[in-house]
Amino acid sequence: MANNKRLQERKTREDTKNAQSELREIIRHKYLDNPFLSYEEQQKWLELVDDSVLSKGKWIEFVYDVPDPENYNYIRKISFGNIKNALKNMMIKEFAINRKNEFFYINYLGERVKINLRHFWRELYKQVEEVFSLALDEATHMSAESPKRPKRSSYEWEAQKS
Repeated sequence: MANNKRLQERKTREDTKNAQSELREIIRHKYLDNPFLSYEEQQKWLELVDDSVLSKGKWIEFVYDVPDPENYNYIRKISFGNIKNALKNMMIKEFAINRKNEFFYINYLGERVKINLRHFWRELYKQVEEVFSLALDEATHMSAESPKRPKRSSYEWEAQKS
């Protein structure tokens, strides 16, 4: 039965794929509509990040390109560490709670750098896709196969069987 792929499904891979889909939609919503995490999103954020990137999020660096407002041809590259930590750090006050300003400031190499939160989410969205594909491969390898059961289209009551 292990050779028939249509009759097998990989639970961890499906769970990872579902978590990635949910995280992808949240991040997309952040740069298109509202850049702040809602209370509901905050409650599930850390678990969703862990389930989406698995261990692969620790190996890819998140580099954010900040355009220099004085020289538009110059782009400063700022490293926020690995993708997993960058996603988890979205829970800090500037990202999750502050609802007044879509900009935040960081100190980077002794300079104060202004960052647009919507643009930050957009860059995170682009770079997280690479991690998602690697995490799906990892989930496939760590998944145990289990028999795929057909979904019920209707219920059959005991009285109907006779």
